[in-house]
Amino acid sequence: MKALLLNSSYEPISFIPLKRLIKLIVNDKVEIIESWPERISWGSGGMDLPAVIRLKYYIKRPLMKRKFNRKAIFIRDQYTCLYCGIAVTAAKITVDHIIPVSKGGILSWLNAVSSCNTCNSKKSNKTLEEAGMKLLKQPFIPETTLNNEYILIKPKHICWKDYFSNVEWLIE
Repeated sequence: MKALLLNSSYEPISFIPLKRLIKLIVNDKVEIIESWPERISWGSGGMDLPAVIRLKYYIKRPLMKRKFNRKAIFIRDQYTCLYCGIAVTAAKITVDHIIPVSKGGILSWLNAVSSCNTCNSKKSNKTLEEAGMKLLKQPFIPETTLNNEYILIKPKHICWKDYFSNVEWLIE
């Protein structure tokens, strides 16, 4: 299980593994906000496993944008065909241009979606209207890689949703 690391301003920074978590606690750089029900123990003691920790000092971080590539589209769309809604394996998923390149479409976050082979073949180089198809969700530009990680990470601590309310609609 991982812990959510917050800036001193309560802004999510990253999900961190146990080793880094313990280092931050031992060096007195964080305070524990929430814990998992599990405990970690060592020879002379133990503690509840932290789920959310907050830095005691503020660190300035630039806004991170997700690099545009095929895998990032699949992660954004949760490896699901945005035409029929079926989950697709990494080996059988494709990228479809909503507005085909042959009709002036460009390769961008807002014009590319994950698609199964069947739907991609059915749509071919047609527009949605020409193919008689609809998108189940509108594509978007992911703000940060952390939002994508939150969507995919399991298990999720119940309180994490408070820090990721802007992506909650993606998790159904």
